Formats: sequence, structure tokens, C-alpha cells
Amino acid sequence: MIKRMMAVVVILAAGSGVVFAAPPASKDACLEQAFALAEKAAAKKFATDKQTKIEGQLTVLEGKCAADDLAGAEGDIKTIEADIAGG
Repeated sequence: MIKRMMAVVVILAAGSGVVFAAPPASKDACLEQAFALAEKAAAKKFATDKQTKIEGQLTVLEGKCAADDLAGAEGDIKTIEADIAGG
């Protein structure tokens, strides 16, 4: 019964667009996410100070990706996404 309920919750969450965040699967996936975030930030055309802040965050993120600190990168990805979404 519990397994069936969990399956329903997962299906509903997936269908509603809710994504459960997880660390990137590999260095390459991490770097791809960093690149995608950089493109997203560039498209927003933020003020110079906001853009500089995000660029600094992306530099730290890329360092964690390169160092294979995927769990640490996950937190940075969430922070950068929130900063981009916050405008």
C-alpha cells in the first residue's frame, strides 16, 4: 500500500512539473548545468552588479564541478537558479 502511494506521489509530482533536485551525475553534467545557467543569466540582461555576482557564483560552481565536488555544486546550482529567477 505504501509503495503504491509513493508511486502515485512521484507520478503526480512529475506530471505537475515538480523536480526533485539531485547532485549532477558527473563532472560533464555539472559543467553543462553551469553553462546553461550562464546562458540563462546572460539572456536576462541583469544590471552590472547582479551580473558580476552571478558570474562569480558561476566561477565557484565551475571550480566545484572540476574538483568533482558534485554535492557541493548542487547547493550552488540552487542558489544561482534562485538568483536568476529573482531577477
